Amino acid sequence: MVKLLSTEIKNKMVMIPIVETTLSAVEALEFGGKPRTYLGMSGIGEECSRKLWYNFHWASIKTHTAKTERTFNAGHLFEAPLIKQLKLIGCEVFRVDADGNEIELFGNPEEEQEEFSDVTGHSLGHCDGRIRGLIEAPKTVHTLEIKTMAQKYFTPLVKKGVEESNPSYYAQMQRYMLAQGLKRAFFAAINKNTSELHFERINLDKDFAERLQEKGTHIILSEEPNEKEFAKDFFKCTWCDHKEVCHEFEEPEKNCRTCEYSDLEMEGKWSCSKKGKQIPEGLQRKGCNQYVKGWGL
Repeated sequence: MVKLLSTEIKNKMVMIPIVETTLSAVEALEFGGKPRTYLGMSGIGEECSRKLWYNFHWASIKTHTAKTERTFNAGHLFEAPLIKQLKLIGCEVFRVDADGNEIELFGNPEEEQEEFSDVTGHSLGHCDGRIRGLIEAPKTVHTLEIKTMAQKYFTPLVKKGVEESNPSYYAQMQRYMLAQGLKRAFFAAINKNTSELHFERINLDKDFAERLQEKGTHIILSEEPNEKEFAKDFFKCTWCDHKEVCHEFEEPEKNCRTCEYSDLEMEGKWSCSKKGKQIPEGLQRKGCNQYVKGWGL
């Protein structure tokens, strides 16, 4: 009887087919694929100038996963509560518009950021705001930079400080201070694992900031990529978007930024010497059938 029942149940079992699920559909989404039109001051501390040159010229256009996009966006969720708490102790958080007016900020992702430019509009910076009213220096306006990080990055930050533990963030603030004409920056780090805070006040190192400015200018005005700074097996090159172009001699993406005929213009614009006219951003990404690779011919 037991044997018969077992056979009967087995015959009634239906295999659930393996199909696309809501989860797999979300995780299959791709984001990115649209690089910045300018050289960002936020990344000027990158140790490989060749990588920055490739970024500026759209040599390799990559996408990233839905998980990575969620990680990027999660950082913004921490900003509004922190700014609210800073205001509760008497701080003012604001941006300065083109006319010099102070606009209050709340840390919402849709808020317009303060923008500052250099190298005829081809180098841009966007900070999290400015802050006034810190207990340590109540009247001094500071550049405000808020970062979120995992425990493994937060621990060395607390132990060593931002200059040593994360030189790229330190360089970013130096570049911002120089562009804004400020002498202090307020660095606020939030531990994503525990919500702990780490605050630092950073002094402007004008010589260092000016060297970063010169670095950006050189990258923007150079017609050829910088010399390779690292060997192919350097661990950081393993994760670089431009590894194939830089080390494995693959052709760069075909667009106006990698074309021989593209030229820099004022106000962050580009033109085509072949056609004798400016190239709108959308057309820069598409290129045309007269494309000629612009370096290493």
